[in-house]
Amino acid sequence: MRILVFVTFVFCGSLVYTQELLKVEKANKLYEENQWEQVVTAYDELINYNKTKGDYFYKLATALRKLEKYKLSIDAYSKSLNVGYKKGRCIYFIASNFALLNNQTEALKWIAKGLKTPKSIYYSDIKTDTNFDNLRELQEFKNLYPSVEESTTRLERWSTDLSFFKKAFETIHFNLHRKLSIQDWESSINVIQANIDNLTDDAIIVQLMQLVGRVGDGHTFVRPSIQGDNKFHFFPVQLYQFKEGVFVTSINDKYANVVGSELTHIDGVPIAEVLKVFKTALSVDNAMGYKQNVYLMMLSEVLHVLKITKTSEQAEFTFKTLVGESITTTIVAADFNPALWNTKVEYNTKELPLYRSNPNDYFWYKYIPESNAVYLQININFSKPDKDIGDFYDEVFGFMKSEDVKHLIVDIRNCPGGNSFNNKDLIQYIIKNKNLQKKGGLYTIIGRKTFSAAMNLATDLEQWTNTIFIGEPTGSSPNFVGETNFVELPYSKLNISISNAYWQRSVSWDERLWIAPHIFIEPSFKDYSTNSDPVMEYILKHLNKE
Repeated sequence: MRILVFVTFVFCGSLVYTQELLKVEKANKLYEENQWEQVVTAYDELINYNKTKGDYFYKLATALRKLEKYKLSIDAYSKSLNVGYKKGRCIYFIASNFALLNNQTEALKWIAKGLKTPKSIYYSDIKTDTNFDNLRELQEFKNLYPSVEESTTRLERWSTDLSFFKKAFETIHFNLHRKLSIQDWESSINVIQANIDNLTDDAIIVQLMQLVGRVGDGHTFVRPSIQGDNKFHFFPVQLYQFKEGVFVTSINDKYANVVGSELTHIDGVPIAEVLKVFKTALSVDNAMGYKQNVYLMMLSEVLHVLKITKTSEQAEFTFKTLVGESITTTIVAADFNPALWNTKVEYNTKELPLYRSNPNDYFWYKYIPESNAVYLQININFSKPDKDIGDFYDEVFGFMKSEDVKHLIVDIRNCPGGNSFNNKDLIQYIIKNKNLQKKGGLYTIIGRKTFSAAMNLATDLEQWTNTIFIGEPTGSSPNFVGETNFVELPYSKLNISISNAYWQRSVSWDERLWIAPHIFIEPSFKDYSTNSDPVMEYILKHLNKE
């Protein structure tokens, strides 16, 4: 009898669960089809059965909002918020619902919350979002983002921008004083504010770059404009810091005679000193970030403000050629245009190494039959306009299964980021592949440019697979503050990014500056100029021994 009762209980429980899944499937289909009245009924029924699912409340709230039942929608979004589901979006919709109801007090309260919350309300919403139109005449709303007045002095314009800069950082940043003290923050802004009349626009911008650099995360930065009236200019030289020094990898054809040369001085200042001074204007997560961002050293106005060059219009560059000859040439700054880097290092007729062969392709792969391996390069962790990254992984691992491929080489050394939520498919495929879980089955190539979403991918690979890391240390940490979140200053139109999220892919006490490679191979100009890749050579040599 007890067995019968138990079996009956299990059967009934299973039946109820199956029925709920069918109801969820039906409700989701109605939601996708925008059948809002039916969505409300469907999710009301699901909520009566299970009041713990934030997704149910969120979709009910969205349906009610579409039906313009704003009060009921607020209640449902609040319940979604109470269980922590889609916090940022819930706050945004609660704020905008209150605004649409013309409840200005509540709308302003929730807007203030949203500005401090990741993935919620942005300062750009304050300027353009029509859902907040009922608030536009309120002084308290106007104070959120300063309006631009025509009859203002330069002092007034910069004073307004600096005040907003300070407020935006203190509102948005995840942890503004993690590395930068309150005293340093306050005093630095006060000094700039007090000296506006004595500083050029370029000098103010560079001092803001230096201040933000001390915040200490690579997603928080000031980027001078390269368009418009106040644009900064570039010397048309593409640089890379190799282990032998800083070399010209491409340059405008006016100066073609120094392509491939080592840069030794700028206006007589040794390159080591230039690098040291220029670091103060960069925002990075770790020391590898300085190496990665050496190309920004060609911002002519920054070099001039930092007193490296005598003017921002031109400078004397001194190079050491391959034969050891010292050449000094005057290079003129120009508008930023990658097409100006039209003379590249091309000493060798040897085919380009794989990692340099498709730099503009988001992701691609190649079978290496002699090593029974697939080389998979991710240059940006996004889906392509014409191809979903999940479909790409289906294709790669389908091929590996059909050809019984034993090894995978994942190259993310040139990947600066993308979407971390794209990592799951790749990680799951690797975990399910027994060959890749064996020692030597999986290699991951990392480097200074491995950053943001690519950093998260490296940490996921470290946590969930037996990969062997090879190359340089990554450009970020296993746990980091990061989220590119742009805010425009009202008068100068200067764009600043203020990170407002913390990514923790490792344990909370993991304070490593980077993921260090098991096999350290630093890029050299010798290898670059001969189209060699010692990283791949090492990997293939070891695979071919098996």
